[in-house]
Formats: sequence, C-alpha cells, structure tokens
Amino acid sequence: MRKYEWKKQLFYRKSIWLIVGFIVLELLGLICFTTPYDYVLENNRKVYDSYLARVDGPLTPEKRDYLEMEMERLNQVHYDLEELQHSFHFGEITEEEYYSQLPVLEREDERYVGFTKLYTQYIFVREMPERSFLYTGGWEVLFGMQKPDYLFLLLLICVITPIFCEEYASHMDDLLMTQKKSAKYMARTKIGIAYTIALVLTVFLQLSQLIYCAVRFGLPDWNATLSSLMSFGNVKKDMYLWQAFLLQFGIRIVGYLYVATFMLFVSSLCKKFALTLMAGIAALPLPVLTMPLSYFLRLPGPWALPVGTVYLNGDSYTGGTEVTGGELTGILIASGMVIVGMLWIVWYQNTNAHLKRRHKPAVSVLALLLLLTGCTHQKTPMCYNSKTSTWYETDRYAIWHQEESSVVLDKETDKLYTLPLDCFAGECHSVYPALFGEGDKVYIMNEFQIAKDHISSTGYAYLTLEKLNLTTLDSSLVYEWNFNRDWFFGMLERHHLTGGFGAVSSFFIRGDGLYYPEHNKGKLVCMDLRTGLSSPVWDVQLSENFAYDGKHVYYTDGYSRLTTLDLDTGEVVTNNQVTASYFLLSPEGIFFLNCRDQNTLYRWDEAKKQPVKLGDQPANGLYYDKDYIWLSVQDGYIYRMNHDGTDSTVTPMESICCVGNGPEIYFIDHDTQKCYAMNKETLQLRPLCTIS
Repeated sequence: MRKYEWKKQLFYRKSIWLIVGFIVLELLGLICFTTPYDYVLENNRKVYDSYLARVDGPLTPEKRDYLEMEMERLNQVHYDLEELQHSFHFGEITEEEYYSQLPVLEREDERYVGFTKLYTQYIFVREMPERSFLYTGGWEVLFGMQKPDYLFLLLLICVITPIFCEEYASHMDDLLMTQKKSAKYMARTKIGIAYTIALVLTVFLQLSQLIYCAVRFGLPDWNATLSSLMSFGNVKKDMYLWQAFLLQFGIRIVGYLYVATFMLFVSSLCKKFALTLMAGIAALPLPVLTMPLSYFLRLPGPWALPVGTVYLNGDSYTGGTEVTGGELTGILIASGMVIVGMLWIVWYQNTNAHLKRRHKPAVSVLALLLLLTGCTHQKTPMCYNSKTSTWYETDRYAIWHQEESSVVLDKETDKLYTLPLDCFAGECHSVYPALFGEGDKVYIMNEFQIAKDHISSTGYAYLTLEKLNLTTLDSSLVYEWNFNRDWFFGMLERHHLTGGFGAVSSFFIRGDGLYYPEHNKGKLVCMDLRTGLSSPVWDVQLSENFAYDGKHVYYTDGYSRLTTLDLDTGEVVTNNQVTASYFLLSPEGIFFLNCRDQNTLYRWDEAKKQPVKLGDQPANGLYYDKDYIWLSVQDGYIYRMNHDGTDSTVTPMESICCVGNGPEIYFIDHDTQKCYAMNKETLQLRPLCTIS
C-alpha cells in the first residue's frame, strides 16, 4: 500500500517534478538573491578581519584600550592626509615631499572604513558584558530571513492537496475496493507520506541555508551569545548562537508540519482537488502577503511558525515587544493541540466511512472550533503612564527618582541604593525624572561625563540611556549622545530632527525605538537607538499627560478629549465623552478626572461605551494600584478609595514616590530627607532609611 501511495504522489500526480523544480529554484535563489548583511563591511572584509583577529571574543580592558588608541591613530592619519594635501595645493611643500608621504598615509587611511565597522561593533559590545566580538555577517543573514518561504508553502500546498482527492483519477481503483478493511492503513500511510515530504524538504531548506551562509560568509563562534548580533541586541533570551539556530530549526519544522496537517485536514474534508488547492492558497500564503506578520505572531496557527526567527527577538514584526519564552511555549503547546485535533478529524473521516455521513455536521462544527482555537490572541498587558513615570515597582524592588538621582529599594531587606550602581568611565548622575519599566528591566536617562570636571562646552558631557536589570542589579549603557558635535564618531551625534533631549520628562521604549515628546512642540518623536536618527511619529500634538499600552498612545487633545493613536497604522480616534484634566491607563481601563464635573473621579466603561462616576471629591492628581485608587487633593492630602469609588479614607501624605502593586506606598519627607513606607491597608508608617 505504501508503494502505491508513493507512486500516486510522486509520479501520477507529477509531484516529483515539482519537488525537483523547487530544489533547483531554491538553490538558485540562495546563490543569486542572498545579499550580505552589510555591503560596506564585506567590501572591507580583509581589513575588518585583521582587526577582529586582535579582539575576537569577550571585551577586556586591553581590547578597549587598543580600539580607542587605534581610532585615535586613524583619525590622526586622516587629519595628516588632509593637511598634506592642503600644504601641497597651497605650495607649502614640494611635489617630491608630497609624493613621498602620500602613499603611506593613503594606505593607512584606507583601513579607516574597515576599522570603523569594528568600532561600531565595539560601541555595541561594550553595552553588555555577555556580548562578544565576532564576525556577525553570516549569522545576521541566516537569522535575518524573517519572512515565510512562499515558494515552499506553495510547493507543500500543491504536493499535499491531492492526497485525499481524485483517487479514481490517480489509478487507485484497486486499493479503494478494499477500503472497508484497509482504511486505517491507507489513512496512516497518507499521513506518513505527507509528513515525510514536509519534514525532509524543511530539513533540506534549512540545511541548504546554513551551508550556503557558512561557505559564503562564514558562521564562526557558535558559542557566542545571541545578543552579540546587532539585530538581536535587545533579546531577553539567554542563549548561544547554536541554541538559537536549533530553536529556529525546531520552530520551523513545527510550522511546516502544521502546514502539512492543515492541507491534510482540508483535503480530507473537501475531497475535491480544485477546492482544496484554492482553500490552501487562501488560508496559508495570502494572509501573510496582505497583512503584517505581527498580526499572526502570537497566534497558534500556521502563519508565523514557518519563519522561526521572529520568535527570537523583538523587532518590527512583534510590534516592538519580544515574544517571551513562556509565550513561545504556550504558542507551541496550543499549536500542537490544534495539530492533534486536525489529525484526529482526518483519521475519523477516513477510517469510519460508514459513519462519516451521519456525523459530518458534528465534524464540521468541531473543525470550525479547531480553527477558532488557532485564532486566540495572547497579549501581555502594558500600562505606561507619563504622569507616574518617575517610579516603577516589581515584586522585590521599587525604583523612583529623587532630586538628581534615582534610588532603588530592596523591599526584602529595606536596603536603599542610589544610582548608578556601577560606574562608567567618569561621573554619571540622573537629571531626568523619567523612568520606563518593562518586566525586570528599567530604562533611566542620565547625564554622563567623561571628565571629573563640571559640564562645559568642550564636548565632554553626554546624555545616556541606561538599562538596569532588577533581577541582577546590573546596569548597561543602551545609548549615549555626545554634546560635542565634532566628535569623530558621527553615528552617536544627535540628528537635527531630535529637537533636544533637554526637556525629556517621559519616554517609552518600543522595539529599537525611543519615543518621547519633542521639546516645545509636543510632537511624539521616535529615535532609532541603533542609528541615533529621529523622526516625528505621525502628526499629533502630544499632551504632557499620555499613556502607552504596547500598541496605542493615549493623550488629551486641545479640548481635553481623550485621544488614541495606533502606532502601527497611525489611526487617531477621539473620545468625545471623556474630557480629562488628568487620566491614568490601568489594567481595568482608563480612570480620569472629569473636567466637566469639577475634576471628580470617573472611569471609562469600555463595555458600555460610557463614563462612570466614582466619587464627588475634586482632585488634582490620580494614582492607581491593584487594590486602591489614590487621589491627590488641593489641601495636600491623599484620599484612598476602592476601585468602585467606595470607602474613601483620608491620609496625611504630601507627595508619593512610588505606588505599585505591593502592600506599601513609599514617599519622602522633604524636610528630613527620610524615606517612609505606608501600609496600604492600615495606613501605618514605618521609616526605612536616609537617602545617601
């Protein structure tokens, strides 16, 4: 029976020629259309490799000194070359002197481009101690294929479509005569053949890409960390390159087996070749051709899994949010459940021929439920508010801004740390009150000085974006901007559209972008942390009070109306029923102080599409935690109330430092500079320690 099925698939249906044609086209596509990750790097590869051989591996103080000194030397060579040409053209030196010095300087100056590629990598590597120097071009190409292989999808659709279709037209008459006794063997054989074809071709596809990238570009240092690649610099997954490749390998195998199972499922239900073929094309390649891949990334369906790599990092496909290990596990488990469900239906349809007519409606309903199961959307909630961006809290730590520094409180030991926790090359202190937290990572803007003197116009002052890991209390440099616009490394200069970091009071990170309101203009600006280039995000006037949920930005317009901006599409929606002098985004929705009702507390009911009044107390500030709402009023007191507005209690507290989801609120007595914690339930105070 197996021989008959293979003959049907490969020869009667001419699938062998489709497979051979795919292999030829795939190899030609790899050779002709695979482009280098960085053309400039490849054109200066010899010089780059010569320098890389000196610093290959983790960054050390010796390597740091060598790279800094070599950059100074090459800059001096470049300057000397310009001076030589100037002296020659103005007659200050003879032609003999000019041509005697020119070849040496030109030969050294030609090394500049190749070295700056390595120096760019040095800027990147020094941000995190786990990163290493290695040639990343081959790995970037291998992992950078972040789109489905449409040719392979079409091949699987065409090859698997006839597996349960047009049996008589495929010379299967003899086997069909024994259908009653051999049905289960036939179904098992057909499933096995479809899976074998999908598995073998998927392995071939990935191994051919691996071998080609290794031969043409090189894939060194398999034991380097994934975060050593610039495209994966922000990944939270702690893994080596070989682990990342195996993970991608496995995800893509699951994805293409999912595709094969889906085609078996449709073929078994339809039993018609043309209908199955069109259904497969409409359900598999067309959705990802017409919509962004981010729409399908967290769905346990056969769309994003065949890509594989997009689950390793947080890029534009993920909407700026990395797919965590837990989310990926959930997606794979859900996908496995859907695959098993479809296989059961295929088995039932083809081994119970005498019952399938009776149960066909039930099978169709179950099939619909399976497809709907594949459309469940998983999203991690994000509630960032600019008005409360001066603090952030996790289960163990609370961090807030105080005067010219940020402090971290260990809630288990009551120990208070003043940032920075570790030193960079010089002094570093925070002059900006804004923090942005996501999980166990907190981003802080600091002022950074190379020299020990005060800020001057000599170009020694920097603005930096620092990332603090609240699990390990390790900090790293994410981005730096030099005040000196003549500094040799132009990539770190501020772009003219940036408008100045001088008034950044709030910001958030989305993927590789830093979003903040532009000084004096109120426009939302996005700066690419990889290049330093900035550009306005759509044409909106952003208010001082705004919020971010991972995809949308909420703000109030000139008439105090709540407005929503979709960062993916640019769509702006205004809610005329919400006029707020102050609002906060929470997991329960929007809480706001209603301008039309003396700034009393309301909540926007998304289900009923109407505002709900929660209290009669006018307020000028609003704070939220999972247990209570806290209102700041004119007389300097804080009101505590439940989320439904009941049980209002007055508490004598002037200003709050941090309101999180823990059992306490933290605040500073400005007269004594002592830190206190207040129990949310009992309102009892306990002193912590004096901030140093």
